[in-house]
Amino acid sequence: MSPDRFTLENLFDMQLHRYQNIVEQIIVQAVKELETERGVKKIDDVWKGMQFSVMKHVKRNGDSCFIMGPVDDILVVLDDNSLTLQCMAASQ
Repeated sequence: MSPDRFTLENLFDMQLHRYQNIVEQIIVQAVKELETERGVKKIDDVWKGMQFSVMKHVKRNGDSCFIMGPVDDILVVLDDNSLTLQCMAASQ
């Protein structure tokens, strides 16, 4: 229904009160989906801003390469986000 036709009169004409249980189920599911979308967006924002440190490493033979720096904080965030996503999946 277009927004200009979505009036209180039209809402009452639909007699949604006759379908209260179904409408409540739809609303509850929609709220859960919105919460999940917000949670995933929050996790996405965290990882978009995540900084990985890289350090130069010199091997015994004199060759050098780059390795990741300390990852303790990254692992804590990863574990937390993993648990959050598992809870979201279980609640669906």
